[in-house]
Amino acid sequence: MFHIVSIMKHLYLIEQDQRDQVHPDGNGDQADRVAQRIAEPDAPDRGKAGIMRLFHRLGHVIEKYPGEPQFLISLMQDVQSLYNYISPDHLNLICDHVGVPRTRAYSVATFYKSFSLEPRGEHEIKVCLGTACHLKGSPRIVESLERELHVCRGRTTGDLRFTLDTVNCVGACALAPVVVVDEEYQPRTTFRKLNKVLKGLAEE
Repeated sequence: MFHIVSIMKHLYLIEQDQRDQVHPDGNGDQADRVAQRIAEPDAPDRGKAGIMRLFHRLGHVIEKYPGEPQFLISLMQDVQSLYNYISPDHLNLICDHVGVPRTRAYSVATFYKSFSLEPRGEHEIKVCLGTACHLKGSPRIVESLERELHVCRGRTTGDLRFTLDTVNCVGACALAPVVVVDEEYQPRTTFRKLNKVLKGLAEE
């Protein structure tokens, strides 16, 4: 069973760590800002109450699984789905619950592309760089997106709205060049067409 004691332990450590960073001499109370490191990517500053709500949500996910190593991947998948990434604090709580070393969980997270240890954008853009798409100009589309979004491939924009990735093939060579935006295929696309899609998403 996932106990509130574990949550409070991590809450205390995070609060102490943040307080030491802001006030090395020990003065001042910055407890209202300790949510920054573990809050969802788009969450505002929440304070202690916000942290507890965050852990409460995570606790409900963790409690679904017995504290056994074979549930590591399933639990990580649920946390990834809930927060769109797995933070170091999430990973620590998961490992404490299922009883596996951090190194094992980290290896799983870096082996499977479906996991992310960094915050992902609200919208994901995947540009196909397979042979057919490459010949039809997908590298130029990537370069245009990098300039437009001010982000390199494999990274997320500063406002956490978009994550730009490239993939080897999406299995739609007849529709090249193809870009996948939030799992929706954009066939025979150009940067101009794609830019209209992105502006529409940004206005939502």
